[in-house]
Amino acid sequence: MAKSKHPEKRNRRGKHRKTGTVHSPKSSGKWSEHPAGFHIDGEKIATLREVRAPDVPTMSLGELKREQRVQLVLASLHAKPDDFTVGMIGPGMINKARAIAEVEAQSRIGRTLMEIELRLLSTLSRGGEEVS
Repeated sequence: MAKSKHPEKRNRRGKHRKTGTVHSPKSSGKWSEHPAGFHIDGEKIATLREVRAPDVPTMSLGELKREQRVQLVLASLHAKPDDFTVGMIGPGMINKARAIAEVEAQSRIGRTLMEIELRLLSTLSRGGEEVS
């Protein structure tokens, strides 16, 4: 029998969980309508489906100005479920409202959250369905 690409591990409660899979912010496995970039005009945010479509002209993340990157990350955070949390060493658990406030303030935590979110969007835009 072949080994699974993603071995199952146990969570804190001892239940099996699959590792390495990114779960959608709104519905499992459906990232297509998640904000992921900007249209070529630089004004309108593009969805992941639009960024991946070869016939829709969009800007790469590297082409975005700092203000556009902030706007994109904020749109991405707003698209996440209300119970969204992220854990960081030092600041601890950060909920959706705090994450949005930190990014808006461009604090050290906010800049780190931006880097994390932009890496995720970059991976998804390139066609990655899983993030390690």
